[in-house]
Amino acid sequence: MNTRQTHPALEQSARAEAWRGFLDILPLLGGAAPFAILIGSLAVDRGLTPTEAVLMSATVYAGGAQFIALEQWAEPLTLATGGLSIIAATALVNLRHVLMGAALAPHVARLPRRKRLFFVAIHTDETWAIALRRSAGPGLTTPYVMGMIIPFYLQWWLFTGLGAVSGAWIGDPAQYGFDFVFPAAFLTLILGFWRAIPDALGRQSIVIAVSLGVALAVHSLVEGPWYIFSAGLAGAATGAALWKPESGPEPA
Repeated sequence: MNTRQTHPALEQSARAEAWRGFLDILPLLGGAAPFAILIGSLAVDRGLTPTEAVLMSATVYAGGAQFIALEQWAEPLTLATGGLSIIAATALVNLRHVLMGAALAPHVARLPRRKRLFFVAIHTDETWAIALRRSAGPGLTTPYVMGMIIPFYLQWWLFTGLGAVSGAWIGDPAQYGFDFVFPAAFLTLILGFWRAIPDALGRQSIVIAVSLGVALAVHSLVEGPWYIFSAGLAGAATGAALWKPESGPEPA
């Protein structure tokens, strides 16, 4: 006989936390959906079937890397006909996750090991940013993390499938302004960070300015997605240089 029970208050608290995670990520679902639709449409245009496009999003689950891979896709794809360049480009663009993981590490340490590994395995730029913002306040809990990352993961491959089967009549997404939706989502995230800690607005502004300047400079001087990793590295280095430990209470 199973005598294990969960206290109703704990269940209610867990549901509330999961719901809070869903509400926090909800505005960004709309920002990612057009990008996923575009991925599905491009995948079919490059010769993939709708099923293969969905599997790509469900397993790779990296919008920037998928976009770069599809731009360089060739049929039949071999190492000689673009495979090596795709591997190199996607590895480079995803190097930012090393920096993101380092920033996230102290905030997920309290989560159970399996949940922590699940989170970092399917986290994205959006869920990473929301997690860091949450960490500045109440902190991360397992229900909150699951309520945030699972809907975002599901909608990514679902909308990829929609784009794969409807891409023929959608046409160029840019005519609807979909090409700006993804940058707009990141601008919103940056603004949210900028307002999160009022006493550090000056330092945050410097970090954002340095990252932007490096991204623009590298993008104009170097071909490929080097500007993404360079901007992230420059921003992280600037933030580390400007970081000041929080002052504790005066000793008695």
